[in-house]
Amino acid sequence: PYTTLFQSADAATATITSLGFIPPNGTSSLANAVSADGLVIVGHGSDYNPDIKGSGISQAFRWTAGTGTVGLGWLPGGFVNFSTALAVSGDGSIVVGGSNSTNGNGNEAFRWTEAEGMKGLGIPSGASFSRATGISGDGATIIGHSGFSNRNRAFRWTAAEGMIELGTLPGQNVSEANAASFDGSIIVGRSTIDFNPSRAFIWDKTNGMRDLKEVLVAGNPNLSGWTLSTAESISADGRTVVGYGLNPTGDREGFSAYLDVVPPQLLNISTRMRVQTGENVLIGGFIITGTEPKKVIIRGIGPSLSSFFSGALPDPTLVLHQGNTTIANNDNWKEHEAEVLATTIPPAHDLESAIITTLTPGNYTAILSDKNGASGVGVVEVYDLAQAASSRLANISSRGFVDTGDSVMIGGLIVGGGSGVGTGRVLVRAIGPSLESAGVTGALQDPTLELFNSSGTSLASNDDWMTTQKAEIEATTIPPTDDRESALLATLSAGSYTAIVRGNNNTTGVAVVEVYNLP
Repeated sequence: PYTTLFQSADAATATITSLGFIPPNGTSSLANAVSADGLVIVGHGSDYNPDIKGSGISQAFRWTAGTGTVGLGWLPGGFVNFSTALAVSGDGSIVVGGSNSTNGNGNEAFRWTEAEGMKGLGIPSGASFSRATGISGDGATIIGHSGFSNRNRAFRWTAAEGMIELGTLPGQNVSEANAASFDGSIIVGRSTIDFNPSRAFIWDKTNGMRDLKEVLVAGNPNLSGWTLSTAESISADGRTVVGYGLNPTGDREGFSAYLDVVPPQLLNISTRMRVQTGENVLIGGFIITGTEPKKVIIRGIGPSLSSFFSGALPDPTLVLHQGNTTIANNDNWKEHEAEVLATTIPPAHDLESAIITTLTPGNYTAILSDKNGASGVGVVEVYDLAQAASSRLANISSRGFVDTGDSVMIGGLIVGGGSGVGTGRVLVRAIGPSLESAGVTGALQDPTLELFNSSGTSLASNDDWMTTQKAEIEATTIPPTDDRESALLATLSAGSYTAIVRGNNNTTGVAVVEVYNLP
């Protein structure tokens, strides 16, 4: 009665080798998923646990090249039937599935990791979370579905948020969430409408739950007459969806469709801090990548801040450089009033500065100082005025003197554009000690970093970058070069965000805040 697992050891010769039997008293019935590197295979099979009064209770198993086939462990708490291990993260460290419970609490989804073993994900209020059907490649997002009063609901689980409902469309019965893109920003599944033929749906962080047909047909007119009943899987980049539906003749048929996902991009960065003189003026840097020229507006703000802060920069001036070459400069924006007004985002005070220019891909630096050598609180901003261009703002940064209180470094960024589906990945860095090797004196020796959304909610914080997200940040190939510097890797939907750089224990010094727009 025992079932064994197999794998192809050599695709060229189709050599098939056995992965080994499930341990004694068990039957492996299905192998459901494999990690991206092919080293971890998960499945499920019935087994007998002598500590539980009963037989025929299923257990999930895991196979690796080093250990062979092993059980993932029994769940705590009595009569629990861990029936299916359905998905595995890209690195094989996280396995998810569903379980039938005979203790009257209904079904529950579970998560297994090397560090913690098997743990329940929690049951939403009034619902039975029966299966965790998919997991993002990075293991951060787990998705599944739940039975509730005979009407199913789809849910999403993250370590930060716990279990949240994805939402239902009016009159719909969301029955399954089947797969998540690598970073968990896009989830696909299906929904039954009053027991009529099913339709497939897509959920993303920005737009919530939408009919997948409406999203796909624009780029896939061959699907216009279809009923999309199930979206089974989505590619790592979130662009290709596969599943099956009823074709225009009414026959069930598989489909593969391209989802036109253009991730949100950096549209603006602004940095506010106390602008001083000499090397401690406010320096904003940005990089344009791609092949097309990019039109931008750079603003230098000061006097209009007096409504909010004391000691605003009295008369800001801007100079734009590429390397050692001065490209443009401006003292008062009304020198080019018509052009600046046409952008719909002119500065609010006549003494403030603005430069509008179209730039070829490359590195640029904007320097904000006071016309008469004064100091005060100022803001330098860069806005993308050509969002449709194939080029983009890939890295934007600011350098200045980080003081205390209201004079810390405050970097704002706006994420937007794209197709309205999905999210953009950014790396935010707070750099201090390593500036000394570039000849900067008085560098901030221990910068801290905190990221907020537009509601003022703290999303993440970091002191020393190697203490959190170390592997992920190293994988970007641009980690800070000093252990005392800070960094945060974040996946952001369209919106406004703020990064605050301070000196640990209220220390002061010159620092840089940077935002990298990652692929």
